[in-house]
Amino acid sequence: MSTTIPDTHLDLLETPGTAIISTLTPDGLIQSTAVWFLYDDGQVKVSMNDSRRKLRNVQENPTATIFFIDAQNPFRTLEVRGKVDIALDADRSFAERVGAKYSADLSTFDEAGQQRYTLTFVPDRINSYG
Repeated sequence: MSTTIPDTHLDLLETPGTAIISTLTPDGLIQSTAVWFLYDDGQVKVSMNDSRRKLRNVQENPTATIFFIDAQNPFRTLEVRGKVDIALDADRSFAERVGAKYSADLSTFDEAGQQRYTLTFVPDRINSYG
């Protein structure tokens, strides 16, 4: 069981594509949604505001899967399963870095009073295909 992202799939983390994050709801159902991400110092990270169900899901159960699909070959994928560390992004510096990758201002997705958090994936298992 690997917890290291293989060199053959690092390119999936460097492009400005989307990934699918799957979390567990309080009633045990799986919730999946597309997210922007940043590969930062060897870790996959996501910026999220506190209005999102995904954030509440990982606050209640800090496990998740994030799944990447190669846009050129949809059978080439990378899956990171594990724990999620959650940290307040009080100065929104991480959100600004994610926004820069996608040429977007993430604050336009936030309403007054909402806070941003950084979700860092700590792998228990990494699967790559293709």
